[in-house]
Amino acid sequence: ATSPLTIVGQQTATVVLALRQGHTYLIEVREKANDAFVEVRDPQNRVLGQADHPERRTGTRRVIVQAPGTSILVQLTGKELSGVTGAAAVQAFDLSSLPVHSACAAGFELLAQADADYAVAERKGLQGAAAPSSESRAAFLRAAEGYGAAKQALTALGDHALAGQAALAAAAVRSLDLQDWSGAA
Repeated sequence: ATSPLTIVGQQTATVVLALRQGHTYLIEVREKANDAFVEVRDPQNRVLGQADHPERRTGTRRVIVQAPGTSILVQLTGKELSGVTGAAAVQAFDLSSLPVHSACAAGFELLAQADADYAVAERKGLQGAAAPSSESRAAFLRAAEGYGAAKQALTALGDHALAGQAALAAAAVRSLDLQDWSGAA
């Protein structure tokens, strides 16, 4: 885990994580008090993955990457008004030690893919639009379905806390982003 990063307004904070080349990692970003967009980049600054989450200012963002070298950059860009200060902790978990086709890893993969779809939807959506664009809406739908699938997989594993987080994320996307109140219930 890293020491908490400070995120102010829409500024970017970056942390470098040392990893084992070729290993697959779950990168988790836990934020507090400032909503942020996450990008994971290689040392040449190429984007390896991105994440956002419908639980603004508190939700955990997840990205799964295969380490291309011995380090990656995790960039957090705030989405708040200037002056709003928050913090985020970044952790990397080596998934390479898990059995192939692990149900646990599959649950995290579903969460990470849903966070990636949510990030795409947020980036494609127009700020202040009454309704999302068709591309953004399709990505929001993929995110909601992904969080729903993660909830099912994690419930089957008996991880009710993480399944609850996935259910909350699915409901948030359906109600806040898609305005599908009946589907959010």
